[in-house]
Amino acid sequence: MFLVLPFLPASNLFLTVGFVVAERVLYMPSVGWILLVVYGIQVTWTAVPRRRSLITVGMVLLLVLGCCRTFLRNRDWTSRETLLKAGLRSLPHNAKMHYNFANFLRDTSQPNRAILHYQLALCRYMIQAS
Repeated sequence: MFLVLPFLPASNLFLTVGFVVAERVLYMPSVGWILLVVYGIQVTWTAVPRRRSLITVGMVLLLVLGCCRTFLRNRDWTSRETLLKAGLRSLPHNAKMHYNFANFLRDTSQPNRAILHYQLALCRYMIQAS
């Protein structure tokens, strides 16, 4: 219960919060969760010395996977276009992603494609509550 309470404000159970608010609200509970995991690793490290190499390999593996994921995700941030296209790949049914991509297309003088994405945004917005 202690770990669930801090996440309630961002859960959209009681009132709908926007993405930016939900993201900011999740920072502090995430820090608590990370501290709990690190404490568990420390307890295991001292309680079971035979497993230290396994714990070390697991932590190095997590670090390498995190670095690879970060490296691959950095490509999405090359330009506004690549960021918006990555967003559309991961959230193809999100009205806000289509709207933002349509704004980008309008700004880059591609009105026909912009109209298509504006229409998709309107179509998705009728279905989506966000």
